[in-house]
Amino acid sequence: MEILVYANQQFQECLQLGLAALTNVAAEPIAVVLTLVGSTAVAVSDLYHFILDTTPVLALVKALVLSSAVLSIGDASASTVRGSESPLVGVATLLGVAGVLEVLSPIGLLLSLALLTAYAFLIQKADLVSGLMPATVTIVAVSEPVLQVLAFLLFVIVSIYANWKMTPQQEENKVTPKRRRAPVILLAAAFAVAITLAARVLYARSVAWLLVR
Repeated sequence: MEILVYANQQFQECLQLGLAALTNVAAEPIAVVLTLVGSTAVAVSDLYHFILDTTPVLALVKALVLSSAVLSIGDASASTVRGSESPLVGVATLLGVAGVLEVLSPIGLLLSLALLTAYAFLIQKADLVSGLMPATVTIVAVSEPVLQVLAFLLFVIVSIYANWKMTPQQEENKVTPKRRRAPVILLAAAFAVAITLAARVLYARSVAWLLVR
């Protein structure tokens, strides 16, 4: 009987030592995982509040509408499909963001867009519409209202002219643009607008529910 009691005590001690060793081994990875989860949650919360506090909804909606219109008109009118497929559109939108953040001065932004347009014409051999598209997308998105209107109207006129001057052979050989993703900057702006509007709608519903209650 004493042997059984002694064996049971030894077994319990071994079990406790094993659990303690397993806990010590697993404690550090679990702590790391919990720390990462907590840091991620805090970062998401900070990003959410940053979006709500800094998103100019009306200005972004106007920029998105005008930029999307330029991309659609350009792709419909270009004789060589290089417009929104070109990485230059993404580069131009990044330059626009740099201009908004005042990393680039207005003159520096215009010079950068001019160099980008020259690259499209001289290196990529783009047609008139596709070559002007990247710069126009940025100008209608970030410039003053007068410049936005002038740039958009000029682009529409150029697109109409290019389409009117297109020969029947060019019309037959024209490639139909495939469905493609919008530039990342435009997607980010649309995401910020959607998050802000959703938060405002939820806030309005909560206030209305409290008043009706």
